[in-house]
Amino acid sequence: MSEQNLLQMQAMLADMKSAFLGELPERLGLFEQLLLDSTQSDDPIAVTQALCREVHSVKGAAGTHGIPVITSICHHFEDQLQRSSDDYLDHCLRYIDLLRETTETAQNPNPDFTLIESTLHSLRDEFTDCRYHGLVVETSKHIAMIEQNVLQAYPIEVTIVNDGMEALQRLLSEKFDLLITSYEIHSLNGLALISAIRTAETINQNIKSVLITSKQKKVFTRGCKPDKIIYKDANMVDTLTDALEKMLPDLAS
Repeated sequence: MSEQNLLQMQAMLADMKSAFLGELPERLGLFEQLLLDSTQSDDPIAVTQALCREVHSVKGAAGTHGIPVITSICHHFEDQLQRSSDDYLDHCLRYIDLLRETTETAQNPNPDFTLIESTLHSLRDEFTDCRYHGLVVETSKHIAMIEQNVLQAYPIEVTIVNDGMEALQRLLSEKFDLLITSYEIHSLNGLALISAIRTAETINQNIKSVLITSKQKKVFTRGCKPDKIIYKDANMVDTLTDALEKMLPDLAS
């Protein structure tokens, strides 16, 4: 590609990003309208599902345009939409307000998202009574339910995803204390996920990790060995419970 073509491509991408940010306030207004409608509708589930689709669309577009902080806020917003609490409406509106603030900041020549990222982490901590945050990566809904049921006995807020690349994206931008991943997951297998986060100099580089697998023998390359390996067998629940009991004192260290 010639230098001129490269410059044209960069200009086109910049224009697309600018257009995305320009239309975002209107889309956030739609978020707000759908959120309020969901509290008054005869079919709140359908309205909430429509809102989830809109949030997911913005999340994907932000990733495409290289604005990961918007992607992270949308991740948290999606998580919040799955919860029920007395302060549900207030919590959701605060995520929308944070998205508005981020939109304004992103339009600056050299945007600094440090304060926004700090606010995002504070919101997550404020909106849950849990002391720790765990990420479960699992394609099997049955296995994910088993893992979630075990984790509910501990002060761990659980986020579940079924795709390795999505998990990696979240681990690169959000703080978690525990990673539980199956080996057999979409896009990126569990070992590759652990290896990627171990080699990346990010906030989760030293995260405690558990690999769930049906394979009895596994060869580990340097740096990708999980802290605990649990096999999918009749003892899985007991083994996971025992592992959590031993890991819990070290999660925040």
